[in-house]
Formats: sequence, C-alpha cells, structure tokens
Amino acid sequence: MSEADSTPLFFEPWIQFKTPIVRQLAFCISSPNILSQKPHELVIKNNFELHDDHHWQELYQSYEARLFQLDDDPSPLIEFIARLKSTRLGLRFENLLWFWLLDQDFHHYQLLGHSIQIINGAVTIGELDFLVLNQRSNEIEHWEVALKYYLAECDFSFPHWYGLNRTDTLKRKLNHFTQKQFQFDQALNYPIQQRFVILKGQLYLPLHATTEQIPHWLNSHRR
Repeated sequence: MSEADSTPLFFEPWIQFKTPIVRQLAFCISSPNILSQKPHELVIKNNFELHDDHHWQELYQSYEARLFQLDDDPSPLIEFIARLKSTRLGLRFENLLWFWLLDQDFHHYQLLGHSIQIINGAVTIGELDFLVLNQRSNEIEHWEVALKYYLAECDFSFPHWYGLNRTDTLKRKLNHFTQKQFQFDQALNYPIQQRFVILKGQLYLPLHATTEQIPHWLNSHRR
C-alpha cells in the first residue's frame, strides 16, 4: 500500500470556498468537535453532551447552497461580523455560529437567545452562549461554544493538554463547563432540557506519539 493510499480521508468541505470569512463559517459548521466523548477523568457536576460527527455533516449539507451564495456575495456575512470589535478568535467563532443560527431556513433550530446573562439581584452569576429550540425533538437546548487549540505534553493524559496560555488547559475548560456554565435549569422563562458543548479548533500531538498513547476521547475523525 502506498503512503497516499494509507492517508485517512477527512471531511473538510470548507477548503473549497474562495472567500476567507466564508471558509471560516463553513469550518465552524462542518468541522467535528475535537472530542468524541467526555474524558472518564472529568468529574461531572452538571451533565452535558457532544454532538457526533454526522450531526455536523448533516447541518453542513443543509447549509452548503447558502455558503456558495455567500462565497459569491459575502457582504451580509462581512457586515454582520464587522460589528464585532474584539479580535478574540473565540468570539469570532461564536459570532459566526450566531450568523448561521439566524439563517433559520437552513436548519432545524430556532434561536431563542444569545449571550443571556443570569442575574441574581445586582450580581451576574452566569451567561449562556445560546438558547435554542430543537424543532425536531421540540426540546430547549443550552449550547456553550468554544474554539480551542491544545497541545499534548507528558503522557497525553487529560490534565496535560495546554493552550497558548498555560493556565488555559482542556481540563480547566471542561471543568468550567460542567461546574459553572451548565448550572442553570431555565433561561428566558424556558426550561432547559438538553445541554451541549460545541468545542472545535485543534488538538496537537508530538510527532513521536503512538496510537496507544492517544486518549480514547480524542476525535480521530479529524486531523
């Protein structure tokens, strides 16, 4: 078998778009989560789920025609993102997903709220990224979204995945989701029935990594 024959095929449809902001939007929708499941070592306080790869592929297919329209005329997307003054990648990712959710004719979600602050008296105790109605299940879902880049060190175990800022670790991020972000049972007078983490970006392994060392929760259906 040649090296080319043994190269795995990945679902990466964003590379076909010529406009950078449209490629970014396509990546936000179609790329799978960097995790295929929650690490066993994560102590769950408030439970959440991860969408599987097929879910994102289906959503991309429903939106592909719209992406080609935007590739020809990206002005609606450019104008929408131009309102974001921050240069933080995570906020850009969140705003691209917001644009997509507002395009309601192309998916089965109804956006109920974005950046919803939960206030107790004069104190803000939390903020929800997205509250959506899943029109297939008829359930209210709370989504927390993040674009993250982590590098494996030591034995590649759960505590040893580091971001550009070494205080930003995968373990700390997932703990924040389960301990703080998903503590709420309702928002905007809607009961929260499902909770999802949308965690995209990239994980990096050292060149010497072997299959046996790669954690079970790493999504192998992506680079």
